[in-house]
Amino acid sequence: MPPKPLAPAMAQAAQDVPPWAEPPKTIVYTDESLRERLNEKLVYQAYVTEQDWAARKFYPGNKLIVKLNDEVIGEGQVILVEAAPMGRLTRHDATVSGYHDVEDLVTALRRQMPMEKKWENTEVYKILYRWL
Repeated sequence: MPPKPLAPAMAQAAQDVPPWAEPPKTIVYTDESLRERLNEKLVYQAYVTEQDWAARKFYPGNKLIVKLNDEVIGEGQVILVEAAPMGRLTRHDATVSGYHDVEDLVTALRRQMPMEKKWENTEVYKILYRWL
């Protein structure tokens, strides 16, 4: 009697879809003070909560639709996703996010996101993207 094959005769293709082939994800800015910098493509970092990241799964290579409220500003592609506590945000983070100072960035995030008792410990996901 011949041995049983370990795999089916016809192998199936992998079911994973590469990030660049997934439908675009949407980043929505609500701060009107960013309008001019968004239109000039000077903003290229956004922030989401851990729950939002878990639900939408932003990964490098994902296509993005960048909006200001309901208005589409443009398209982008995720380059890097990194978790960081809000207390460790830097002036560079503020600049690439469209704000002049870290305090302005933190104030905007504190208005938009749920915080822990010590806001410095609240973890956010930084999404660095490039414009297409």
